[in-house]
Amino acid sequence: MRNLAGQEAGVTSQSVFGTPGRVAGIVFGEWEEVSPWAPLAERRGVPGNAVTVYGAMGTTNICDVIADNGRSLLEFVAEGLAYHGANGALPSSAFCEVFVGFNPVWAKMIAAEYPLVEDVQEVLWEAASLPVASFPAGYDAGLVLSRRHGDRVHIAQSPQDVIVTVCGGMGNLHALSMPSWGDTKSVTALSGERRSLAGLRVLDTATLYAGPFISTVLADHGADVIKIEPPGGDSYRHAATRMWPLLARNKRSVVADLRSRDGADLVRALVPELDVVVVNMPDRLLIEAGLDYQTLGAINPGLIYVHVTSYGLDGPYADRLGTGRWARP
Repeated sequence: MRNLAGQEAGVTSQSVFGTPGRVAGIVFGEWEEVSPWAPLAERRGVPGNAVTVYGAMGTTNICDVIADNGRSLLEFVAEGLAYHGANGALPSSAFCEVFVGFNPVWAKMIAAEYPLVEDVQEVLWEAASLPVASFPAGYDAGLVLSRRHGDRVHIAQSPQDVIVTVCGGMGNLHALSMPSWGDTKSVTALSGERRSLAGLRVLDTATLYAGPFISTVLADHGADVIKIEPPGGDSYRHAATRMWPLLARNKRSVVADLRSRDGADLVRALVPELDVVVVNMPDRLLIEAGLDYQTLGAINPGLIYVHVTSYGLDGPYADRLGTGRWARP
């Protein structure tokens, strides 16, 4: 954690903590850190040579050379967290986590008053909040205020979503904050560990977000995921967003045009060896291509067929296309 995201002190950042910027995520472990608390992995019940994967939407550097006690320091850091927040006017931010990394000097000061890291999380969560009345009109419809508790809006739904770690050297009087989007949750596992879904074979034929996110979660837990991309590559691969590395992680890709006979034949040839197929095309198009559940299920009766649609399989809108990350009534 001393060189987050490959940053170089004095070259790409002010220090190893960095300046605010777009960081897609980090993989970290607390093996050499001088910490008064147990490492995050151990707190999560994963002792040993473990790492945590955390998806981030940016970084914040919080500095303080005035605080002389743990409570004041935590409240000051929390003020910075509250105003930076999780860029909370997003539906997904309701489920975000907030990563907070303290330098060893601050951690020692804080632990003198709060020897339990759970108490540190509680103080940060409670103090890193803003009054509901401070938000502009119209923000009470469930976006920002989905993290509302009483008359205050917090940076996350619960203190457990504030991830406290120790990182950096003895000369940095900084705290590092990285909010997440909320689309993904951090995962901690033993390095090289056989994960829970290892051996599960998944074919992801879906596009954009809703379908591919399902197979991404499966891949995070060890499933072997093959991603079907159209000729020229998935649309997110070329988009000016961070979605492709988030959704394509831990997957292998193969190019196939599912609208062609050869592309559909390739999928059907793979089906006997698969456990799961993920699709998000309208049922009409799947039937025309011979990739519907009845066809693939006849080839492999044990196949789990995950079909994500915009408007369901029945009704007047069944053939309509749509995009969106959240179900709405």
